[in-house]
Amino acid sequence: MAGGDDPAFMVVKTPQVEFTINGHQGRVSVTDPEIIHLVPAS
Repeated sequence: MAGGDDPAFMVVKTPQVEFTINGHQGRVSVTDPEIIHLVPAS
């Protein structure tokens, strides 16, 4: 779980990212402390 100046300390976060790649839509979500890696298209 995030720490430091986190306003919701000890609360599990579930960030979601919606994206479009080459006209195809997608969505990914993770729970704290997982990381979403954004990689540039090659």
